[in-house]
Amino acid sequence: MNLENTVVIDSVVVTEDTGKAIAGQMRALYTAEKQGVLAKDKLWADGVRAEMLESGASQREQVKKYLLAGMPANIRTLAAYTPQEAKQICLSEEQKATRRQAHQRMGSQIRKYQNQLTKMAEAEAEAAKPAEEVVEEVVEQTTEQATEAKTPNQIMIGIIEGFLNDVREAEEWSNQVNITKTGQAFIDALSE
Repeated sequence: MNLENTVVIDSVVVTEDTGKAIAGQMRALYTAEKQGVLAKDKLWADGVRAEMLESGASQREQVKKYLLAGMPANIRTLAAYTPQEAKQICLSEEQKATRRQAHQRMGSQIRKYQNQLTKMAEAEAEAAKPAEEVVEEVVEQTTEQATEAKTPNQIMIGIIEGFLNDVREAEEWSNQVNITKTGQAFIDALSE
């Protein structure tokens, strides 16, 4: 970068009015983001799934009705016309463009909802998978334990055997032989 040709102008200042517009835009972005999350979560809670928002589905028409209700009044009026009504009224090119853009925005928002609902369904299915596996394991373990009633001595022997196996596999135990002998003597005493 050539600093010789760089000129710094300190006299240009962002006005308070411009600052308010910037701050308002940022607030609107956060509000829109929160409303988007709220809307998809509420759709999910109502039982609406991505496939229910396909063309021709009654839920899609309901969502379109609410999206239309959220548009500014002048755009809402144009977007609410059916194709036949729009032809009869003879809309201007500007009105046709506004109407087309409104319908494109509604379609885009519905596709966003579909994508979000698809991701939520995938996450729910993925979360349910491990839970089912864990339940199966617990049932198997409980069944094994119920069929094999163990005495306290047998339980202690199992614990000691597990510990001794760990000691045999570990190389850092300097007194590995003594621990193994003592553990085996303890197992023998419990087995009597």
